Amino acid sequence: MALKTEDINKAGGLMIDGEKRLVKIFWEDSQSRPEIGVSAAQKLLTRDRVHILVADTVHSSITLAIQELAPSYKNVLFLGGGIALEVALKVKENPKKYENFWKLIWASDGYA
Repeated sequence: MALKTEDINKAGGLMIDGEKRLVKIFWEDSQSRPEIGVSAAQKLLTRDRVHILVADTVHSSITLAIQELAPSYKNVLFLGGGIALEVALKVKENPKKYENFWKLIWASDGYA
């Protein structure tokens, strides 16, 4: 990931809101707990002002919790992991609410 980031930045960055911006990666640890994952996500969104947030890619419970932040941060692209079908069903049931939340991987029924 670091090498790709370096390549992107050498080329002037990514086009965001009509201007090129350098890429910086921030890491936080959810400690496998949804409440800590949400707190870490809120820090990234408010203090670090990230434009793209990759929710937990291992634990569906943390992805589901962080997914609820998406409607409050319309200028952020949320990328969610977790294989629980509930992650995708929430988007399907209310696509407008979760319009900036993209699921990265198949749901558990897709792997079956």
